[in-house]
Amino acid sequence: MKKVYVLLSLIFLVLLAVSSYKNILITENILFWTFSTIVQAFVGLLALLGMTGIFKLQSLDAALSQISEANMFLVEYFRGSSAQAYIQEEAIAELNKISKETHDASEIQLSRVKIVSRKLNDIIEKRKTIRNNVLNFTGRTIFVVLFSLVSLPITPILSREYLGLPLLVIAVMLSLYSLTSTIRLMRALL
Repeated sequence: MKKVYVLLSLIFLVLLAVSSYKNILITENILFWTFSTIVQAFVGLLALLGMTGIFKLQSLDAALSQISEANMFLVEYFRGSSAQAYIQEEAIAELNKISKETHDASEIQLSRVKIVSRKLNDIIEKRKTIRNNVLNFTGRTIFVVLFSLVSLPITPILSREYLGLPLLVIAVMLSLYSLTSTIRLMRALL
């Protein structure tokens, strides 16, 4: 991630040198409309995907609760003690241990253990992936929005001082970088 920001800094410096050497000025209107469009688009995207991510996490939590009941039953069956004393993570760890051990129990019960264990681990892994993607997406999107918001009031200065082209290119590149997080998040949600 740091490499991206170092690369963007170098691109900014090169474009600043080129725009001042070649007298390239970007008009105030272009900068204003570009920055305001980026803000509006990314705030809307943040709201939409944030809501979708939270909905998906809630549905995974519901599925996890449902499978946890089967998990508790299986832990009680194999351990002979009440599984109610376990917290969810302990019960999952216990089920994973049971699935790796050999027992005198019927094949049906052992296959149930493996199925429930696999489902639990899949749901936990999906939750982790979605959570990480939501955090990456949110962080990058907020950075792009703040960058554009800070640039909006100073567009007259940016257009006069040859800073328009470099900041415009950086804003577009940051937006594209944030969109990669959007694609990862959408892939995880679907």
